Amino acid sequence: MHPLLQDATDEQRVVIKHLNGPAFVSAAPGSGKSFCVTRRIAYLIDQGVDPNNIIGITFTNKAANVMKERVKKLVDPRLGRCVWLSTFHSLCVRLLRADYQFYGVRKNFGIADEADAKQTLTLAMAKVTGVSEKDVKKKSGAGDVGHVRRWISAQKDLVLTPGDVERIQEETPGKIKFTQFVPYYREYQRLLRKNNLLDFDDLIVRVVRKLRRSEEKQKFFAKHLHYLMVDEYQDTNFAQFELIRLMSKFRKNVVVVGDSDQSVYGWRGADIHNADRFYSSFEEAKTYMLQINFRSTPGIAAAANRVIQNNQRLHAKEIVANRKDGPGPLVVETENVEEEAKCIINSIRDFVRKGQYTWKDFAVIYRIRSLSRSLEDEAVARNIPYRVIGSINFYSRAHIKDILAYCRLVVYPHDDSAFTRIYNKPTRGIGPVNFARFAAEADKHEFSLMKTLRKGMYVDVVNSTALSGYRKLKSLYRELRKGDPRKSAAPFIKHIILNSGYRYMAENIKEEERSERMKEDLDELITAATTYDELSKGKRGQGLAGFLEHAALMQQNDKRGKQEEDNSVTFLTGHAAKGMEFPVVFVRGAVNGIMPLNPRSDDGDELSTDEVKQHFEEERRVFYVAITRAEERLFVTYPLMRRMHGGAINCSPSQFIREAGDTLSFVSLVDQNKTLQAGTTNKRYLTRTKRNKLFAFRTPPDPSVDQLLRLRERKRMGTATKGDLEALAAEEARMRSVVEDAEES
Repeated sequence: MHPLLQDATDEQRVVIKHLNGPAFVSAAPGSGKSFCVTRRIAYLIDQGVDPNNIIGITFTNKAANVMKERVKKLVDPRLGRCVWLSTFHSLCVRLLRADYQFYGVRKNFGIADEADAKQTLTLAMAKVTGVSEKDVKKKSGAGDVGHVRRWISAQKDLVLTPGDVERIQEETPGKIKFTQFVPYYREYQRLLRKNNLLDFDDLIVRVVRKLRRSEEKQKFFAKHLHYLMVDEYQDTNFAQFELIRLMSKFRKNVVVVGDSDQSVYGWRGADIHNADRFYSSFEEAKTYMLQINFRSTPGIAAAANRVIQNNQRLHAKEIVANRKDGPGPLVVETENVEEEAKCIINSIRDFVRKGQYTWKDFAVIYRIRSLSRSLEDEAVARNIPYRVIGSINFYSRAHIKDILAYCRLVVYPHDDSAFTRIYNKPTRGIGPVNFARFAAEADKHEFSLMKTLRKGMYVDVVNSTALSGYRKLKSLYRELRKGDPRKSAAPFIKHIILNSGYRYMAENIKEEERSERMKEDLDELITAATTYDELSKGKRGQGLAGFLEHAALMQQNDKRGKQEEDNSVTFLTGHAAKGMEFPVVFVRGAVNGIMPLNPRSDDGDELSTDEVKQHFEEERRVFYVAITRAEERLFVTYPLMRRMHGGAINCSPSQFIREAGDTLSFVSLVDQNKTLQAGTTNKRYLTRTKRNKLFAFRTPPDPSVDQLLRLRERKRMGTATKGDLEALAAEEARMRSVVEDAEES
C-alpha cells in the first residue's frame, strides 16, 4: 500500500486517491478532512503533478500556513513550497497585481480596510444627500452608514453592480430590498476609484467579473492551474463560488471539502446553497462522505446526529464514532446564571483535583459573549486559570473600564486617572485642548481634577462647548453623590449607564453587531453588580468600593492569564470554537432566546417564514458545532432564571435539548426528584446513583435542601409570603455558613 494511504481509513483513501474530475467531499466533524486535503496534495505530487500547478484555498492565513507545513512534511520540502496555498483574498490580490491592466486596476492600488470603507461611504452618502458628514454619522437604524455598508457588501457578494441592481429592480420589482441605496453604492465606488482603492469585496468581485467576460483568461487558468482544492467550502459566498467555477471551468479538476451542517456564517454572507450550485455547474461531480468521527464518544455523536437531522440537508450523513465507549452527554438544570457558572467551575475543579484532566482539557462554549462574565468571576474566586478566546476578558473591555472609572470617582473623588479616562466619554464636547487648559488650572491651584470641577474653576479657561460638557459632568457627579455607595453598587452603575449617555451611545452605534455586544455587556455589568450586592449584603466589603475591588482583582487576573495560557480553561463562543476540540466541553446558557437566539431582521422589517426557518437552521448548526467540539465528556447546562436590565426573567430549556431527546441524560440541581428530561416528551429516568455517577461533582443531599428549594420556587413564582421570605433568608444564611465552615476545614 502507498505510504500516504497506510494510516487512512477506507473512506479517506478514496478521497486522497481521487485524481481527475470534480468532487464534493462532505466531511463530518472530527472526520479528518484537513488530513485528506494535505494527503491528497502530497499524493498528486507523488503521482508526478507539478506542484506549481496545484492551488489550495482556505479561509484564514493561519490555516493556509498550517497546510503548507503539513504538505512540506509529507513530500520534499522544495516541492511542498511550490504549492500555491492561500486565502481567497490573498489569491485575488496576487492575480490583480500580476495582471493589473487586464483586471482594470492601477498597478499600485491600495486596499481599503473596514474603517476606510466606512469613511468613504460616509463621504458618498453626504454628497448624495447634500448633508454634512456629521449629520450622516448621526443617523441610526435603517439607512445609516452601517446598514448601507452591509447592503453594499451583500450586493458585491452576489457580484451585482449598481446597474445590475437597477436592472433587477426594473425586471422584478421588490426582489432586492433597499434599492434606494443604489446612488450611495454608485458614489461609493466612484470615490474608491478616485482614491485608487479596492475594498475587500472588490478584490474577489473584480477578478470574477473580468473572468466571466474572458474565455481566454479561463483557458489561461486551465493551462497553468491544473488542480484546485477548497477547504471549508460551506463558508463560501456566491462570489467565491463563481471564482472557483471560472478557474475550474475547462479542466474541472476541482475538489471542495466542507460540511453544510457546520455552515454558521450566514450573517457574513456564507451561502449554504453553494453546495447545490456546485452540482449544477459540475454535473459529473463525485460525492465522497467522511462520516467516521475520530474525536467524540458514541453518545456525543448520537446527540449531534439527532439534533442536526431537524435541518433540511443536501448530504444527510451520520456521524459514526470511532471510539467504542465513553460517558454519554448530560443536561444540567440550575437555578440561575450564577449557579450555572458555579456548577461548571466547581465541576472542572473537581475533575482536575481527581487527576483525570488538566485545565487546558476544558472548554466552556456559549452563544453570546456576555455569558463569559459570571464564568470569569467564578474562575477567579476559585483561582482557576482561564483564557477568553475571540474577545477581551469582560472587565478589561474599554466600555466596562469606562463605567468602572465613573464608579471610582464616586468612591475616590480625587482619582485623577479615572477622571482623565471619562471626562469626554461619551463625547460631551470636551476636546484635548480644553482638557489641557482645565488640567493646567487644577495644577495651578494644586487641586485634584474633580475638585477643580466642583469649584467651577474651569469657567474662564475653556470654550463654550467644553463649558457645557463640564457642567453636564458636574451635574451627573452631583446626582451620584446623593446615594450611599457603602450600601450597594448596582444602583450607581444603572444610574451611570443611563445618565452618562452610555446607554444612548450603545444603542446608536452604527454597527449593529457591535451595538448589541455593548448593550449585552452593559446589562451584564448591572447583573454582576446586583449579584455582588446580594452576596455581600451585611458583610465587610459590601457596596461600591467592594465591587470595585472585586473588578480590580478580575483585571489583575487578566494580566496573569497570559502566562498561564498553555494550561488554562478556555471560554469561547460557538463561532470561535469552530475547528477546535477539547476532552471536556460545557455548553452553557442553552435556553430559548440565547441558544437559539430569537430571529430579527437587520432593518426592523418582519421576517418571512423562510427567513425564520433559515435563522433557526443556522442556530441549530451553531449548537451542533458547539457539542461536536467534545471528545470525551459533554455537559449542556441551562438556568431557570436570568437577569435582564436589572430584573429577573424565567427561562425555558433550549428547543435543541428537546430535539436531542433520549440521547441526553438529565439532572436538575434545583429539584432532586426531577427526572423527566427538561422540555421534552422523551422520558429518561435516572436513579440518584446514576445521576451522581454521571455528574462528577454532585454532592450528597442535605435534609433541609428540599425546604430551601420549595421556598426558592415560591419566591421565583411570586407566591412567597412574608414569612416564606424571612424563612428563606434565614435558611440561605445557614447554608452559607455551612459552606464556609466546610471550606475552612
